[in-house]
Amino acid sequence: MKKNKYCKCCVNFILFHEGTALNYSVFYYEILSNLNDACAIAKGAFEDAINELESIESDQYKDSTTILQLIKDNLTNWTSETNEVRFSIENTHKIDFSKEGEENEQN
Repeated sequence: MKKNKYCKCCVNFILFHEGTALNYSVFYYEILSNLNDACAIAKGAFEDAINELESIESDQYKDSTTILQLIKDNLTNWTSETNEVRFSIENTHKIDFSKEGEENEQN
């Protein structure tokens, strides 16, 4: 098993950051009607979180991937509503939900 390079409070901060970015981007989209900033916030948070995903232990991995899936779903929905796709997420990393299942099968 790979050693986690983050302490528990750091992982909690990563999850907090993902959740806050999700809520903040929805606020920009729903309340301020600002699609560009909503997408920029969501895309930035998604890319940052993907870089940290390998360092998260399996118990927080599921929470993190769930938030990331919501962010990606929002980006997909928001960009499909416009004629011009402003942010391409087609080549964005695929989220691997199997890590959680593999851990449970081994135990």
